[in-house]
Amino acid sequence: MIELARRQARGEAGLHLSVAVDSGVLYLEEEGAVLRTVRAEIGPDAWIGKTKRDSVRITAPRGARTIVRLLDDTTIVLNGGALIYARLPGDTSASARPGSVRMDALELRVLMPNLRPGQRVYFY
Repeated sequence: MIELARRQARGEAGLHLSVAVDSGVLYLEEEGAVLRTVRAEIGPDAWIGKTKRDSVRITAPRGARTIVRLLDDTTIVLNGGALIYARLPGDTSASARPGSVRMDALELRVLMPNLRPGQRVYFY
């Protein structure tokens, strides 16, 4: 599945994002050309909830997702609930939220004018 997402990303004709989960790198790509490379933090796998019976396991996204909406210059909301969000000044947390991707706020601001709802994001 991971290799399929990687091949789909390379073959995508339109502008899109790709996230290499294992290496923590986000790419802005179009027609196989890498236009921008950004370091990203991938949220750890975690159990969310109070007890094991009421908990849900959250893992890093895999496969193809779609941008649902853009919130200011700080957050990209993907289908399935995954987020790509900015590390804001004063954010002292050690890692990204489970199931999400965090990146430098300046880098995200640079990417935002190129992104639109409906664009694909590939996680591999």
